[in-house]
Amino acid sequence: MQQTQQGNNYALCCLKRARIQQASLYNVSLNKAKKRWVQLMGQSQDLISKHNFRRERKFNMAKKEIKQLKNYYNDQLSQILISIDEQLIKNNQNIQDFIKLENKQIFELNEKQVEKKIDLLSQKDKNIHLLEQQEKQNRLDYLFYQNIKSKLKYLIKHDLFCKQKLMKILKEQQENHINQVLIPFPPCHIYK
Repeated sequence: MQQTQQGNNYALCCLKRARIQQASLYNVSLNKAKKRWVQLMGQSQDLISKHNFRRERKFNMAKKEIKQLKNYYNDQLSQILISIDEQLIKNNQNIQDFIKLENKQIFELNEKQVEKKIDLLSQKDKNIHLLEQQEKQNRLDYLFYQNIKSKLKYLIKHDLFCKQKLMKILKEQQENHINQVLIPFPPCHIYK
């Protein structure tokens, strides 16, 4: 009976010893899991920070491009509007000068103006001078509009170039998003 009791005690000791080992393994495994969790959280924070930094950098690049485009367009379009106003004023001034000359009395004119008036009066078609001046103005206007047209074409080309740059930024952003693979974490074997 003593042997049976010793055998039972031995079995009981082995069972207790196995439970103690299992508990210590469990504690070790929980400690490993806790360390891995902390590591996972650290890596996650790093990934989030890096992603936000890249995202902010891309948005700032796009914002900078758009602001430069806006300033460039505003400058170019303002210059075009100013030149249109100047062209209109110049044309009106030429017409006003002609009308002033027409309204002056002959004794108020200088020698050159008198010659010009005599020239006008001696022509068969009295309005030919005015028609010639208008034709000349039409040619100048045509050249002026061609200049504006070429400037607007250049702005359109510039616009397309800027769109391409913005699309490239967007494409890079999408590729980074697609290619961005989470850093693989080591497998979590809690009971190893």
